Amino acid sequence: MLTSLLASLMALVTRGVDGVVGSVAPGLAYWEGRDSLLYWDTTFLFTALAWFVLVLTVMRAAGRRPWDAAIVATSPAIIFGAGINWDLWATAALALAVLAHLRGEHRTAGALIGVGISFKLFPLFMLGAVLVLVLRRDGPPWAVFIRMLGAAALSWLVLNVPAMLISWENWVQFWVFSAERGAGYSSIWHVWDLVAEARGGAGLDADLVSAGSLLLFVACCVGVLVLGVRAPVRPRMVQLLLLIVAAFVLVNKVYSPQFMIWLIPLIALAAPRWRDVVIWQGFQVLHFWAVWMYLAGIVGDAEPQHTM
Repeated sequence: MLTSLLASLMALVTRGVDGVVGSVAPGLAYWEGRDSLLYWDTTFLFTALAWFVLVLTVMRAAGRRPWDAAIVATSPAIIFGAGINWDLWATAALALAVLAHLRGEHRTAGALIGVGISFKLFPLFMLGAVLVLVLRRDGPPWAVFIRMLGAAALSWLVLNVPAMLISWENWVQFWVFSAERGAGYSSIWHVWDLVAEARGGAGLDADLVSAGSLLLFVACCVGVLVLGVRAPVRPRMVQLLLLIVAAFVLVNKVYSPQFMIWLIPLIALAAPRWRDVVIWQGFQVLHFWAVWMYLAGIVGDAEPQHTM
């Protein structure tokens, strides 16, 4: 819901800027595509503010290793991914929730999770990471999880119920689209479809892909639960959260290029090994380039292999 609201606010700001530009430089009023470019510029500027918040939050959450926030501040994945989606806002909300949890402010953390879910679903997985720790013998009490869950639910309801009442069809559109869409580019399901079609078969339908991706994700979550409960040394919450989010990204029926943004702050907090981070981001940038050049080949007159 908040993503739609943010996009609408950016449209209002763009109209205001467009009016100022038109009055100051009337000649630009006839520039084709000016409003679209201004919308992108405005959105990117505000997204950069979310990036600043994310960097500062990771620096605080890193404790004795504040320099690990440089992984977020210099991330090529964020530089490329920030211009195609609003996922940085959800990522910043999740990072703020992690920081609040580390400081023992569990209700605040829950409320921020609710805000993050209103942008994108993946901040919800933080509750799963906390639940794993609660289930350990040496873990925090159940009250921690209950406070966070209650605050997250209340926050989400406050933000979403008004939108549901005003326009249920618009609010539910994202969930309907997500349920009905088939395998997306770069997902393991897309690879399956390509191999099947190359051998003369048919790809998987959307319902089967949805069911398969959900079952695989549940299996991964069970694996994280067993690992987290049986580990001889209590893992940190953000380490479990990284595993859950990474599992979702790997088995989801869609792998959007901006998904790499989700993992950057979690990697910086859970596994800040620069060599591994650089190698991983190098492949992510290559994937980003490949996806957009492939699409450029479809809408243009260039062969995909030549755009590489």
